[in-house]
Amino acid sequence: MKSMRMSLTMLVLAGLLSVWSPVQMPGLGVIPAAHAAEDDAMHRVQLMLKKLRSAMSSLKDLDELEKAGMPKKDVDRMRRAMNSKIQDMINETLLNIKRL
Repeated sequence: MKSMRMSLTMLVLAGLLSVWSPVQMPGLGVIPAAHAAEDDAMHRVQLMLKKLRSAMSSLKDLDELEKAGMPKKDVDRMRRAMNSKIQDMINETLLNIKRL
């Protein structure tokens, strides 16, 4: 259930990034320094999303460890730690998206 919720969160984040584009007001233009800062912030969010996808795919590796014979107790402890890390990454990514 948690992995489905995380997958849904990733889809929402990816959708937000694909739809997001800066709004330009007629006659105001874009200040080059501000535009560079927006590009940097957007690049940072995209990098965070790549890391998040990688972390989520590593959860599947834990399933493989369990199938290979690692004790379930150890795998569950690793899974809880990874889920906590992923949740922190999601929260940080959402914060950066809000700043955009």
